[in-house]
Amino acid sequence: MARVKVKPPARLARRPGDEELTIEQLKHVSLFANLSRPVELEQFPGTALLRRYEKGEQICRQNDPGWTAFYILTTKDLLELRQSQLKALVGQGEVGGQRAQELQQEIASLQSASDQKLPASDRLTPAASVHLADPANQQAGLGQSLRQSFSALLQRSPEKRSKQPGTLVEGELFGEMSCLYRIPRTATVMAERECHVLTFLRNILDKMYANKAFKDQVDSIYRQRVLELYLNQLPVFRDLPPEVFRSLRDRVELLPPLEPGDIICDEHERPDCMYIIRSGFVKLMKNSSYLLGDESIADWKGFCASLLAGEQESSGPRRKIWELLSQEPVRAVIRKAAQGAVPTADEKALLLYGLNDLLKQPKLQAHAEFKEAVQSPALSSLGKLPAGGKKWSQHQQICEFNRRLLGTFFPELLLPQTMPDPSGRILDYLASGDYFGETGVLCNTPRNATCVAYVHHGEGKAIHGRVELVRISKGLFDEIRNSCPPAEESVARVVEERNRSRESLMSLPVWQEHNLAARSERFDDLGLIQGQKLMLIDLDRCTRCDKCVEACVRSHHSHWWDKFLPSDWVEPSRDNRGRLFLDGPRFTHHSGSTTRNYLVPSTCRQCRDPICLVGCPVGSIHKGDNAQIVIEDWCIGCSRCAEQCPYGSIQMHAIGIVEKGGRGWTYGPSGSGPWLDAEMPFKFNRELREKHRNVKQIYLRRSFELTPAQSRASRSYRLQLLSLAPQFTVQFNGHKVLSQGVSEKAPTGKEIEALLVLEADASTVEVLPGELPPQPAVRVGHNLVEATVSPTANPDDTLLDLGLYAFSKPVVDPSMVGEFSQEVVTKKAVVCDMCGSQWGQQPACVNACPHDAAMRVDARSFFQLH
Repeated sequence: MARVKVKPPARLARRPGDEELTIEQLKHVSLFANLSRPVELEQFPGTALLRRYEKGEQICRQNDPGWTAFYILTTKDLLELRQSQLKALVGQGEVGGQRAQELQQEIASLQSASDQKLPASDRLTPAASVHLADPANQQAGLGQSLRQSFSALLQRSPEKRSKQPGTLVEGELFGEMSCLYRIPRTATVMAERECHVLTFLRNILDKMYANKAFKDQVDSIYRQRVLELYLNQLPVFRDLPPEVFRSLRDRVELLPPLEPGDIICDEHERPDCMYIIRSGFVKLMKNSSYLLGDESIADWKGFCASLLAGEQESSGPRRKIWELLSQEPVRAVIRKAAQGAVPTADEKALLLYGLNDLLKQPKLQAHAEFKEAVQSPALSSLGKLPAGGKKWSQHQQICEFNRRLLGTFFPELLLPQTMPDPSGRILDYLASGDYFGETGVLCNTPRNATCVAYVHHGEGKAIHGRVELVRISKGLFDEIRNSCPPAEESVARVVEERNRSRESLMSLPVWQEHNLAARSERFDDLGLIQGQKLMLIDLDRCTRCDKCVEACVRSHHSHWWDKFLPSDWVEPSRDNRGRLFLDGPRFTHHSGSTTRNYLVPSTCRQCRDPICLVGCPVGSIHKGDNAQIVIEDWCIGCSRCAEQCPYGSIQMHAIGIVEKGGRGWTYGPSGSGPWLDAEMPFKFNRELREKHRNVKQIYLRRSFELTPAQSRASRSYRLQLLSLAPQFTVQFNGHKVLSQGVSEKAPTGKEIEALLVLEADASTVEVLPGELPPQPAVRVGHNLVEATVSPTANPDDTLLDLGLYAFSKPVVDPSMVGEFSQEVVTKKAVVCDMCGSQWGQQPACVNACPHDAAMRVDARSFFQLH
């Protein structure tokens, strides 16, 4: 049977009476039992706790970071759970114990409540209530909008509910939206009576979300809770009658996630819907579309006459274009305009929609009638077209080719000077809770901007952060707008304001518009829009004194007394590792006649949409109370968060009593020295070969300290060795623990392991089934590790790379069978915590700067995005 490696246990903050359920016991909770396939929790102990709340106790608090979800157990859930726990005690022979008696009494009470024929109103007795603080005292932004909308929602109760508004009953899941969409808690939840709540980490929620049935359930909850809040903040929907509002909520579409770079809608397209952003960023651009607008046609009468001439031709390109424009309303507009009548704005738009549909077709060029034009030098130089236009870059390439193709048949009637700037002008960046597309839907005019799923950019790096949207069709929008005429006036004011802002921006000369930092390509490429606490160094003030870096190191420096404390008592942030590196891209900001030059250091910028939080397999990364990123000490060093951060803000640091690739090693050609500094992994490279000719063996050594705190945290240690040497030995304090002889099979590059224990524990150490035999070889205090290796012919071979790591007995569910081993963590992620644990939560790097050169800013306001 294969040996399973178990992850380090999570350590959720415990309350008195909290219970950690086994995998077998979790099966009795209907939340997990109803999934189409089971959630594999075996390798992630400590991720779910059962908590008991009394009336008036707080379950979660408004504005707190949401990195756990909650499920209120039903009476049936709790009854089956207690019965399984009692059965387990009986199997262990503990029938008469205190715990068994408590379980018997609770089971009797639960059975009595379950057997009663309660009316529906009693079965829906609130288990918890939802409370909102005064929105006037809250910070502005999406959170405030949600709270205001939620408050109004609870007061008006848009539908006749089966339970009291603003309450939660047994069997309800809550808190999951904060987890999934990385937003703070939007309300405080208080227990209304005694209830049992299952609390679990986001990584479990991610696994559950892979089940279609659960995803559908979450989407349904999204409609009932969060979507109502979003819709309530839109002016056009704020004053809808209850029945109309309910129809809107149930008929909107939750679109599949979009990947970065996917096109949502293009300028000049038909306005068939509006969108609300569930998560992610959307970039709005102007003058970057190759589709045809009103200004693209030089002579409407002449153009329509040329199109109509295709009807009379028996074959050829114009005949084919006429055939492709097969919709009768479009042909009617062509005939009318060709006869000299001036087409209305709606008629022009109808014809342009038909032409633009042709421009978006990747296979338009495949028609035989266009072969000669396609093979011309002007078009063949554009290269091969992509098969589809899902990505913005692909869509642009297809539309540009087809527009130039159309221009070869109507060269004097399609204005070439209206061809766009491929990069266009950036109008805005929209985030979760924002909406767009309402102008075209309300005014029935073509799209006035191009909208693309935003790519999370960094210097030379783009990371995949998905965008999730809610779609409201034009038909549904018109239906709702007509049912509530006063709402049209309020949304018209919003449209007018947006149009005025857009016209003001577009009236600027290009050279002046590019001086607006937030509209520049450089701003976009660096992903500065993400920064809520973006670190900037004003290079015109900075004297390179490094006071900011020194302050960062000091704020995370351990104290001398820490080595006498258990490891759990020492703050994880005091790890002697700095979070600020004065390395990163530079950015020039023009403001009026002033120009400032900034360095953007590679440190956390507190992103609005932090994709580093997505996908952690053990749920150890989340937002903290100061909105900073927190990495808990059960991080397993998988590097996923560091790889996903586009800005290099998360660093992976080697950990261990002796780290692989660490410093402090020396080597010598003989066991008596002289000893020279060695780098790990150790390779007998060409330089060393020239220095030490005809050496048969190389000796390496390193001393290290094992502190009392480390020995209390773990009494056994995993040794990991990588060596391609044909012959080697490794010993700790004179005890040989690993060896490889020339007659034995040579290593293949895989790690070799050994289990070391304290010399004092030699006779008492517990041997796990299937585990490596423990070797008493280390001691508290000073230790010496020595190794001998034989060189190989290849100078690039690793002869030695050795690490020693604290090892503990794996935390394994009693219901699991097989052999298990604790996964060894060799590195951990480190990120700037915004000095959230410091007095006043002020960044030490900013406070320490004597020249006011270091600053933390909100990019949207600092660079005047609006």
